[in-house]
Amino acid sequence: MKSLDTLEVGQTVVILTNAGERLEGILVDKSDWSVGCPVVRVGDTLYGIGYQADIITTS
Repeated sequence: MKSLDTLEVGQTVVILTNAGERLEGILVDKSDWSVGCPVVRVGDTLYGIGYQADIITTS
């Protein structure tokens, strides 16, 4: 996983989901209060980083 310290909210990132999908999305929160983890939005879907996916690179 990329270090969150180097990423900015609104930045485009590439994630690898637990299902093995490689997707491009937007980092929308570094520590969402309701889920307690960074969140990436891909279309209408939100992914909890460290739970449903990992950030593998920026784009």
